[in-house]
Amino acid sequence: MRAALRFFRDAYASLPASVWWLCAVAFVNRAGTMVVPFLTLWLTLERGFSIGEAGLLMGCFGLGSMFGAWVGGRATDRIGPWPVQVASLLGSGILFVVLGELRTATAIAGALFVLGLVADAFRPANYAMLAANCPPALRGKAFALARLAVNLGWSIGPAIGGVLAQRAYALLFWIDGATSVLAALLLIALRSRLATQAEPDAAAEGAGLGPWRDRAFIVVLASTFAVAMVFMQFFFTAPLHYERHYGLDEAAIGLLSASNSLIIVAVEMALVHALRYRHPLPVVALGALLIAIGFGMTPLGTTFWFGAVAVAVWTLGEMLESPLLMAWVSSRAGAGDRGRYMALLTIVHSLAFLLAPIAGTWAFDRLGPAWLWFGCLGVGCMAAFGFAWAARIDHRCASPPT
Repeated sequence: MRAALRFFRDAYASLPASVWWLCAVAFVNRAGTMVVPFLTLWLTLERGFSIGEAGLLMGCFGLGSMFGAWVGGRATDRIGPWPVQVASLLGSGILFVVLGELRTATAIAGALFVLGLVADAFRPANYAMLAANCPPALRGKAFALARLAVNLGWSIGPAIGGVLAQRAYALLFWIDGATSVLAALLLIALRSRLATQAEPDAAAEGAGLGPWRDRAFIVVLASTFAVAMVFMQFFFTAPLHYERHYGLDEAAIGLLSASNSLIIVAVEMALVHALRYRHPLPVVALGALLIAIGFGMTPLGTTFWFGAVAVAVWTLGEMLESPLLMAWVSSRAGAGDRGRYMALLTIVHSLAFLLAPIAGTWAFDRLGPAWLWFGCLGVGCMAAFGFAWAARIDHRCASPPT
């Protein structure tokens, strides 16, 4: 028992206080995340759009996110990560409230685009600021802790949001907006405690190449896009599948979403610590494979508990894939081009956020759920192969992230 407790303590040790403060900001913001998990249901049940129309509207959010990642990365390089994050959080808070009051397709599409742009400018700035506040050897743990904070908040937001949605969907928009503003105020209060410029990392293999001439990074980007297309179905088509084929209500769907976050909170930091001496990309490839299997299981059952098992499988894959991927990219880049590397990593997720609802809802509606989920299995397996291939291209296979 003492050895286990010491192991968990070591998993959290050595991180600077500024990293913990940044993660506290992320927790406050995510604890109020209630709109995105239920946005497809809000569009179909509350606003009366068809599944296909809801997918196109969600695609507007993804398109805005893609532009927002680029704008956020550029702005981070020019004015620093702190003001970009503050502006993103304050703007998102206002836009969430506005979105909840809109009814027409044109107005909702425009608001979703602007909301995606403003909200996703946050991510490259946040990644850059985490790197600035943590030495290279600890960045794997820093990104894992940031994900822990986000998922701890995520375990609260959707669970409460599912209950509130049964009363009034409008409450979700107001609470989401309020917590975004609260996170911005906390970041403002912490200004003097946070560094904004990362120390140079002379060991970065990609340094000097630039992201577009870095073959391993390009393969990783393509693989990341593929696995993100699979993963994002949890936000868009999985709620529809759970409601129509599992017979679950909003509260039960919220609990499934929260279970993903609770597993991450309980396990991920210790898992990343245990893997600190392993090369990242082969582990990332295994994670992508488990994500593929977990989503491929979805049409094989019809109960809440079967859904929980499937969520647990792909959550294990997510824990293997995401923090080690971010640490590898952060270590791959040099100090002068880290913003571009992180921006491109964010952009491929945003592109997936644009295309995933369109492709997923189309396949769900026109081809049937089985085609969608088994297609996710195939795409996820291709992503796993891509990560394994990138590991072969990367001659040093990246130094351990922790």
